[in-house]
Amino acid sequence: MSGLGSSRVRIVGLVVAAASFAASCGGSSSSPPTSTGVSPEVSATAASSSVAPPAASSTSSPSASASASAAAIADKLCAKEFEPCALPAGTYRAAPFEPGFTFTIEGDDWVNQRAWPHGGGVNYTDGAFFWMAGPMEGRIDDKGVDIGDKADDMVAFLGRPKDWAVEEPVPITIDGVTGVAVDTVTGPQARPGLLGFPEDQFNTDPKEKIRWIILEKDGTRVVFLLDAFKEANFDAVSARIQPIIDSIAWE
Repeated sequence: MSGLGSSRVRIVGLVVAAASFAASCGGSSSSPPTSTGVSPEVSATAASSSVAPPAASSTSSPSASASASAAAIADKLCAKEFEPCALPAGTYRAAPFEPGFTFTIEGDDWVNQRAWPHGGGVNYTDGAFFWMAGPMEGRIDDKGVDIGDKADDMVAFLGRPKDWAVEEPVPITIDGVTGVAVDTVTGPQARPGLLGFPEDQFNTDPKEKIRWIILEKDGTRVVFLLDAFKEANFDAVSARIQPIIDSIAWE
């Protein structure tokens, strides 16, 4: 769900660096991505580093009552199709995304890039939190690739780009739903349209580090991304994005 405009912000059609969007989110609208440099893209800089995903194996899971409480106080996302918007600190529902969940952000520099039924995301200048689910199509070196529908299929797909560094999957739990986290670092070339879902696409830039969290929730594959637009900033980006992932509560 990166596909964010500009070569930086990416998530399914989400493009444009957070900094530049923060200034114009108010009334401007972004047109659907038509090229690598204009369409939003999801950064795929996961981790080729030897550092294991922080808290990847033991993310705390909120109780059912906590989940219900979060849903009750959550705000709606504000992005409309390809038009992003500034997003104040608070707890938000990922709706219309399914399976539904809530998450909490802190700080006043966030931009809601997209809010689709099959994907969405929020970002700031250096990184993003993206989510995707359901049917996806892959593209490697300008050739379509069948990804399949299972979590294991997505893990296998991450090994397809030969110029990426990919770490071994590690167990992770998100509010009681188990899965795996895979860190990757993208190679020297941009990969526009790396992932496509019904409403948008996710692109990657060179030398991004991305943590892919891959789960199966109620029979649906769900992918969360902790995306550092530059590999060197991964630790700082993780310090801001991991708490968002820790706050996820299924509805």
